[in-house]
Amino acid sequence: MLKKLSSQNDEIYQLSAFAFQYELTPERLEERKKEKRKEAVWGWMEDDRLAAKLHIVPLEVSVHGKPIKMGGISSVATWPEFRRKGIVRKLLQHALQEMKKEGQVLSYLHPFSIPFYRRFGWEITFDEKEYIIPMHHFKRDWQLDSGMIRRMQNNDVTSIVETIYEKYTKQFNGMLLRDLHWWEHKILSKEKLIAVSYDPQGEPDGYILYEVKKNILEVEELIHLTLASRQRLLHFISNHDSMAKEVKMVAAGHDALPLLLDDPRFEQKVSPYFMARIVDVSKFLQQYPFLAPMGDLTINLEIIDDFVESNSGTYRLESNNKQIYVEKKSKEATLSVSITIQQLASILLGYKRPIELMEIGLIQGEQQQIETLDRIIPQTKPYFADFF
Repeated sequence: MLKKLSSQNDEIYQLSAFAFQYELTPERLEERKKEKRKEAVWGWMEDDRLAAKLHIVPLEVSVHGKPIKMGGISSVATWPEFRRKGIVRKLLQHALQEMKKEGQVLSYLHPFSIPFYRRFGWEITFDEKEYIIPMHHFKRDWQLDSGMIRRMQNNDVTSIVETIYEKYTKQFNGMLLRDLHWWEHKILSKEKLIAVSYDPQGEPDGYILYEVKKNILEVEELIHLTLASRQRLLHFISNHDSMAKEVKMVAAGHDALPLLLDDPRFEQKVSPYFMARIVDVSKFLQQYPFLAPMGDLTINLEIIDDFVESNSGTYRLESNNKQIYVEKKSKEATLSVSITIQQLASILLGYKRPIELMEIGLIQGEQQQIETLDRIIPQTKPYFADFF
C-alpha cells in the first residue's frame, strides 16, 4: 500500500544507499536529511516493510523565460525481493497525481533506463556534452578586454553567483531556478574553488566552480553572460597549465566551445541527460509562452497520453489579437495535428522542432498546420545544468 514517509526517516536513505551503491556514514545521513527536507517521499509498504519509494522535489524551471512549477522525480528505488511487481508504476502514477495537485505542470528526472520511463510519458529533452581537453588547447590569444578574474570564498560569493546564474538562465530553456536551499546544499556545499569574472566596469559577468587534482582541472560549473566573460574564464583555465595537463568539463549538448579553440580535436561525447514530462497538459499549454502569430490561427492538437488518460484529447489553439488561447475540445473536434505526450514535451521545451518530428513520423497531421505550430514555438535552446 502507498504511504507518505518523512524525509527524516532513516529507512529511505538505507534503501537509497543499497540501490545506488554508496556508503551511508552517520555524517552523510545527516547531510542527506538536511538536503532533502523539502522533498515529498512516497513509499510502497508490504507487511509494514518498505518495499520501494520515490521522492518528489518541489522546484521551478524557466520555460522560455517564464517560471513554471516542476516536480523532480528522484531516488526511485526498490528492494530486490519486491522488483518486477509493478510497484514503481504505481508510485509514478501516484506521484503524477500529487504533482498535479501541487500545480507542478512539468516533471523532470534522470533516468536509469530511458525506455522504462518513456513508457510512462517522460522523454529526453536535455543532452550533455562531456569534454576531456589537453590543457595546451587553451593556450591562444583570447583578445581579452580590461576585465578581471577574482578568486572568492564560498561564504562571500552566494549573492554574486546567484545573480549571475539567474541572468544566465534567460539564455536557455528549461533551466532550474535555484533557491537559497539549492545553492547552499547542492552547489556551494561542495569543496570547490570559485573564481568570478568582472567586466571592465567592475560588474560580475561570469564564474567558474572547479577543482584541481592529480594533474586534472575539473570544471564543476562555468557560467558566462557574454562572449568576453567566457574568453576571460577560458584564459583563466589556461593559467593552470603548471598544475594540470588536461581539463574535464560538462556542458550543454549544443555547446560550441570547440569552435573557440584553435584545435578542436579532443575527446567530446554527447549523451542524453535529463527527461521531462508534461504533468497537466491543459494547465501547461495555458501557461506556455507561445510566440504571437502574424495573423489568425486555429490548430486542433490531439494529445495521446497512455499513462494519464485525463491528458489525452483534442486541444484547440486559437489566436485573438496576437494572443493564443487554449481550450480542450470534445472528441468530435476536427483533428489537424496528432502527437504523443512524450514528443509534446520535446517540442515545447525546444529539444526538437515540430518539422523535425514530422520528417521522422513522430508527429502526424496536415503539413501546413505543423509548420504553423513550428512558428509559434520559441527557438530557445534547452539546457539543464543541475542534478537530483
